[in-house]
Amino acid sequence: MNARNESGEFVPFSESSIPLIEALASQASVAMENRHLMDEQANLHRQLENEVDERTEELKNALSKLSEAHTILKELTTIDAVTGIRNRQFFEDVFDQEWRRAIRQAYPVSLMMLDIDHFKQVNDTYGHLAGDESLRAVAGTVDSLFNRPSDVVARYGGEEFVVVLPYVNAENAAAKAEQVRRHIEDLSIKADGHQIGVTVSIGWVSITPTEAMTSRSLIACADKALYEAKAAGRNRSIEGKLI
Repeated sequence: MNARNESGEFVPFSESSIPLIEALASQASVAMENRHLMDEQANLHRQLENEVDERTEELKNALSKLSEAHTILKELTTIDAVTGIRNRQFFEDVFDQEWRRAIRQAYPVSLMMLDIDHFKQVNDTYGHLAGDESLRAVAGTVDSLFNRPSDVVARYGGEEFVVVLPYVNAENAAAKAEQVRRHIEDLSIKADGHQIGVTVSIGWVSITPTEAMTSRSLIACADKALYEAKAAGRNRSIEGKLI
């Protein structure tokens, strides 16, 4: 370490100034070391933040996929395994919601219940594989006739199906029931090497619900009309009347 004199020439520092210079140099060294440590800490902090961001994004993606999987699973639990249309549980949940909404907004709801005529004979004559194919064909045909987002077509049980038609009055419900009956009557089902023809009996009812009514009463009424259609000779639709 050297200093300059008044002429600008290099001269040794005085003995008395050396301790001060060494102290300053030591402080400078400490400051530089501290700065280095601070830079390293800042780098580590940035790395940690980046890792946290990456893990957060991975977690968000995992949660999104989990949510999608849950939605798909929930959707699958509402589908009937044999026919591919909605199942009874879905119908009951949606119909209950639709019923309460119709009460609040005072609009008509029509309910249609249909049953494949002599279905046991189909199974006994052609086998259960043919019976399942017949169920799928009838379900697909009925489902194709109702395209509004609010319409619900579901398998109620066995060879019985149900259709919920919000905002549909009695006149239109009668026309839709006959349309369904005719389409099924004209249906030719290829099943297990056989050509099978089936018909359906239909019971239907249309009402603008009130607080004094229950959704179960509408189901019971449509079901009663269905069995009246069967008793009357099958392959027909009959309107149910709420008492």
